[in-house]
Amino acid sequence: MNHGKREESMIEESFLKDYCSKKQITYYVSHLENHQNHENFQEYARDKRYAFFEKIIQTESAEILLLAHHLNDDMETMLMRLFRGGNLNALKGMDQIIKNKGYYILRPLLACSKEAIKHYAQEHNIRYFEDDSNQSDAYTRNRIRHDIIPKLFLENPQWDKRFATLKETFHQASVLMAKKTQDIIDKLCTISCLNIHFFAPAFMEIDSFYQKEVLFELLKPHHLSESNIDEILKWIYSKRPNMVIDFKGFYFIKEYDTIIITEELRKPKLIEIVIDQLKDYPIGDDFIIRAAKKSNNSIANSHKMWYNSSMLPVVIRRRREGDVIKVQGGSKKIKKLFIDNKVPLTKRDEAILCVKDGVVLAVFGHAISDDIKNLEKSDIVIELITKEKENEDSSKR
Repeated sequence: MNHGKREESMIEESFLKDYCSKKQITYYVSHLENHQNHENFQEYARDKRYAFFEKIIQTESAEILLLAHHLNDDMETMLMRLFRGGNLNALKGMDQIIKNKGYYILRPLLACSKEAIKHYAQEHNIRYFEDDSNQSDAYTRNRIRHDIIPKLFLENPQWDKRFATLKETFHQASVLMAKKTQDIIDKLCTISCLNIHFFAPAFMEIDSFYQKEVLFELLKPHHLSESNIDEILKWIYSKRPNMVIDFKGFYFIKEYDTIIITEELRKPKLIEIVIDQLKDYPIGDDFIIRAAKKSNNSIANSHKMWYNSSMLPVVIRRRREGDVIKVQGGSKKIKKLFIDNKVPLTKRDEAILCVKDGVVLAVFGHAISDDIKNLEKSDIVIELITKEKENEDSSKR
């Protein structure tokens, strides 16, 4: 993968092509494009590299991807994560073996220092290239490489061995911690492809250390820092009953005691259906509005309203700003009705209303207007039915 950020990269590419041709080694080359448009170049380049690798893995039906990370890379990574903030699993550095999607990633040089690799190349007259951009202190990794790691070796010439011991300790601790964290997640969370749900009071009962670990694990694909996790904890503990926050590529939603983390904020489709006949009116894939002759004198509920057929048509639609409904003793804004009934924030826009000439007759599932509760000559029922319930009832019939 030629990043194209240095003039020397074309010389290196040409050398590798010649080398592979002479040795009869199959090679693939890709060039990174539009890199100047990305603020975080290193993350963008990494994503593009792995996409390139995976394409070749599929083409060649390969089972193993070998990466050239060495011991110094591992030290730099651990120190970067330490400065950035992260959990124990992040601080253990790079894994030597990773099982990925249909293949393994191996880092066979991870125990070898950069100096040992360079020494081997010089001893065996193997040409290697030094990336000039590694000398620049524009990147955090380079500053760690030039300023911090050499001082660690000055303090302890056996730092590489000390690092290996520390890494193993972190690894063993992270294995135990990961098992405990996963046990908590299994008990606490409901997870689907795009959504994570958990009950805030139950989350608050677990140890504060594991609260962070649970969030780090749940949100691992988003590469969050410790300060990001602290921010999310503030939202969970906030006294605000409802909030929706767009954050780092996902949405954090708090609905009273329920926490939802989702990558997709579902917006209900706008609807406007005129009810002018006695029949079923489908609403999307989930609901039916049924207008039918009243068959008995059973008491209406919030999903069902009695009505006079001579007063049709009525309109079925979503809630709008400023909607009010008649209640005992006066009128109430639908927004206030939802707050009083503790209706979750994301469910409020999904509400289905029945309206006549701009007057709300029903908020199905929540309230029926006092104006029609004792309507004379009510001869039909208009009700909201889930298609799932309708299918169950049909199978029973």
